[in-house]
Amino acid sequence: MALLPLLLALLALLARAATPPEPVPVPVPIPTLAPADPPLPAQPPDVLFAAGTEAYARGDWPAVVLQMERALRARAAVRSRLVRCRLLCANATVRPAEGTEPQLDPVLRDLQFFRGLLRRAACLRGCGPVAPSRYRLGEELDREFGRRSPYNFLQVAYFKVRDQH
Repeated sequence: MALLPLLLALLALLARAATPPEPVPVPVPIPTLAPADPPLPAQPPDVLFAAGTEAYARGDWPAVVLQMERALRARAAVRSRLVRCRLLCANATVRPAEGTEPQLDPVLRDLQFFRGLLRRAACLRGCGPVAPSRYRLGEELDREFGRRSPYNFLQVAYFKVRDQH
């Protein structure tokens, strides 16, 4: 009978040793953009692109040049801010180098990996424009820029402007 309390104490000690320490909650990093980032344009790229295509349909070549160049600069500014934010998220959620962290149980290592993955996903969700944002580019406009359509419009417009003078 004297062995029972000693055995219970030993089991309690083993249970405490096997239980991992409580993880310290780490807040999700919120990326802050530096002042060097380009400001968002006054008008979103889709509005400028639409104005450029309308001017193209009218044959107003100087307006085509102006609106398409503005659309290209606006898209570059929006994309630059997005890329910078994503890089900040990647840097804020980087894991320690392999071999520098203490050896953990494989299950705990997997949990830490997925925790980091979820933290990075939460950070990346904050990078894009909010749902009703006027700077959210549509899929169709993204395809147009991917096909380099603004440059095609600009090429024709520059040719027509040069011929008028």
